[in-house]
Amino acid sequence: MEETSAHLIRSQLRRLRTTAGLSQEEFGKLVHYSPSMVSAVETGSRPYDRQLLARADEVLRSGGLLVALLRIAEREGQPSWFLPWLDAERLASQLRIFQPTLIPALLQTEGYARAVIRCDDLLSDDEARGAEGGWVASQEAQLTARPTDGESDVATLLARWETVRNDALSRQQSIELLTEVAKSWT
Repeated sequence: MEETSAHLIRSQLRRLRTTAGLSQEEFGKLVHYSPSMVSAVETGSRPYDRQLLARADEVLRSGGLLVALLRIAEREGQPSWFLPWLDAERLASQLRIFQPTLIPALLQTEGYARAVIRCDDLLSDDEARGAEGGWVASQEAQLTARPTDGESDVATLLARWETVRNDALSRQQSIELLTEVAKSWT
């Protein structure tokens, strides 16, 4: 079986729990998750989150191992929210996600994106969009989102963005087109 960051984090969580002599039920009570949720996280059928890993580090007195593994995985180029899905994607016959409360990334303003990122209250201000303030790009598809801050990748994506932007209608033309289309529906 291929070793992924998500698999490593789950296996370390399971190892730390069993070494501490805790059943999934006992551990669940301590971290405020149900035993079935603990089981699902450990087997990879449900994703873990930063909050669970931070709480597990606390309860299991691991010295921050799980959150540190998560940070290493993030530095390897995968966003923390996506890591648990890596194995799920490999094993699943179908994956579906529906986010009716989030604006698609291409339509997000900088302020909105920062607010979404800041929902993770374990991130410092420097960790939410980067301390140096450099460019970061995200490439989204139906099943993936891949962030990159590589100079060459960002330059390529910025050039493509400008090509699309040059072909776009002006703000006023866009409003007029939307108004015209809306009238056709009434």
